[in-house]
Amino acid sequence: MKNFFVILFCLIVAVMLVLLGCKKNEPTTPTQKSTETITKTATDIYTSTITNTPTDTMTFTVTETPTVTPTNTQIVKIIGMIYTYNQGTDPTYYAEIKIDNIAYEYATVTVKDLTAVRQKNVPHIGGGKYMLEIGNGAEIITGHDYQMEVIVPGGVFTANAKAPGNMNLSSDGTTLTWTDYGENADVYFVNQPGHAFTYSEQDTPSNNIVNSPETIPSSAYPEHGVTYYVNMNMRWELYPSDGAFTGATSDSEFIIDIADYKTYDNP
Repeated sequence: MKNFFVILFCLIVAVMLVLLGCKKNEPTTPTQKSTETITKTATDIYTSTITNTPTDTMTFTVTETPTVTPTNTQIVKIIGMIYTYNQGTDPTYYAEIKIDNIAYEYATVTVKDLTAVRQKNVPHIGGGKYMLEIGNGAEIITGHDYQMEVIVPGGVFTANAKAPGNMNLSSDGTTLTWTDYGENADVYFVNQPGHAFTYSEQDTPSNNIVNSPETIPSSAYPEHGVTYYVNMNMRWELYPSDGAFTGATSDSEFIIDIADYKTYDNP
């Protein structure tokens, strides 16, 4: 009987040990604290990713372009000339430019034949002076409209005039004709080479008295058997007040000067 209870006790102990071993091997259910930790961690990571995403990438577009507005505060003086002094054989374009009373060497000077629709750049030759001669393409044609354009910092200045010409002297030496246009400053004189003038007439700024046709009095040829020269400058002189180089100093000037001569043999 005693052995029976010993065996029974051993069986009960064995069963209890088996049950305890099974309980240890069961998976552990995460506690509420662990769940909160996982949830919080995931939320923090997700939130950080969203808030660090740039939201103003496109705000770097330039909305204002800097501009430089030229000012015409400089004092600009321009003397421009289109001339020929040898019966049309030596046409020349010429300009002198000063800014604030200092010779300016970096202007762009262009002479345009508006009638023939062509133009020539006039190069700088030193000391604020610009010149183009016939060998480089300068020409003057009577009746053509010419424009001189001068570009300097802060301004573009232009002057326009029509080229005069076609001087003619009647066979008896008494009638002088030419082709002229509008405002002018014509002058002519009669002389023997190397001698003083025997007669002259010229326009003044306030009095345009030389106009085609012009009558030359016989007293202009005092000696017989002598060859006289009738010299003429068919000339325009235009100022800013006339619309030439508007905005430049009042003593700026645009000149077209066509010099020519005819001879008369006084019998």
